[in-house]
Amino acid sequence: MARAAGSSTCNWNREHSCCTGSAAYFVPAVGACPFLVDRERCNFGGATFLRCRLGFAVLAMLSLLLIYSWPAGNKALALSGQLMHRASQRLKDTTRYVFAVCRPDGLSRFSEGFAMTVRVRLIHAQVRRLLLESGQWRADAWAAPSTNATWPERT
Repeated sequence: MARAAGSSTCNWNREHSCCTGSAAYFVPAVGACPFLVDRERCNFGGATFLRCRLGFAVLAMLSLLLIYSWPAGNKALALSGQLMHRASQRLKDTTRYVFAVCRPDGLSRFSEGFAMTVRVRLIHAQVRRLLLESGQWRADAWAAPSTNATWPERT
């Protein structure tokens, strides 16, 4: 299904006008599908990844380890204690997440992968907020805690 830039699958703005602060921006964004998304290609890529099975080995033995060892990517994990105390559980959660989003229509509005994505976004936002409030985060040296989408800019 083709989608116009900026179109949304729901009217959260009108239906949930009680949202304030950050939620007023986040809730409507959850219903919007970026115009660059090609659902057929997502499904093809997910099916290929799941069929190959080597992808999970690469994820577990290389990709996540590299991200966790990358200074721009591990500061939030290290300061939160999640890298030290929950690395095994994070690996399991990430594997479950990848499997969910790679299933057919795994990122469609009411799929398990979509729900997991929203939950992860909220958790990461909360962690970034708590890091800023903790006084441990050195914004002068590291800029603001960010999503991994900005990591290449920060190395």
